[in-house]
Amino acid sequence: IVDQLSRWVEAFPMQKNDSKAVVKILLKEIIPRYGIPEVIDSDRGPHFTAAILMQIYVSLDIK
Repeated sequence: IVDQLSRWVEAFPMQKNDSKAVVKILLKEIIPRYGIPEVIDSDRGPHFTAAILMQIYVSLDIK
């Protein structure tokens, strides 16, 4: 994860590259530490476009 303004990088080890792992990192690491992001920009990989993540984006008003 890269902050586009500061270029600060956060990296997290994941056993699987799937949407469940992304949700877990977002909810347990990123949001508690930095707050809810305004925008998440991705490569549109399936782990970022899964239905569960789309629901989180809508619920938290993330673009």
